[in-house]
Amino acid sequence: MNEIIRTIIERRSIRGFSEKPIPREDLELIIQCGRYAPNSWNNQSYLVTVIQDKTVIRKLAEITQKYLDGPLEDYLFFGSSSIIIVSDKRDNLVRLADAGCVLENMFIAAQSMGIGSVWINQFFTLSEKEEVIGFFETLQIPREYIVCGIGAFGYANVSPKMRELKSKVVYF
Repeated sequence: MNEIIRTIIERRSIRGFSEKPIPREDLELIIQCGRYAPNSWNNQSYLVTVIQDKTVIRKLAEITQKYLDGPLEDYLFFGSSSIIIVSDKRDNLVRLADAGCVLENMFIAAQSMGIGSVWINQFFTLSEKEEVIGFFETLQIPREYIVCGIGAFGYANVSPKMRELKSKVVYF
């Protein structure tokens, strides 16, 4: 089996990270791989925002907790050292597909480098809250953009196992 296919098959969502930071050059390579993802009509209208500042990450978690309830620990991105937000213009009707491709490229690249990742989707449901929009503006995410997904990245301190595949495949 070739290494790309092996990386895809072995990748798991990591929900527990060590505090070890990702080296800058590795993070930049992960982001570059995301930016090479396919997107509608090659518009490249998405915006990538990288957060490594623990204070900013905590503030993001506090805003999430406010609207979704539960303990703050549930929203601290599993202790990841880096989060990457992918947002896109609100009027891009295929923004979720575009963002999904960007994040998936990043997840596969990270896996190939021994770095774990997990998709965080809660901000899509909070995207119309004025407080959330205002906070994202402080992160230079324009008001006309919507957060489509977040990737949490770091070195795993857990080892999830492969679960049985339940999706169906039909051939004609």
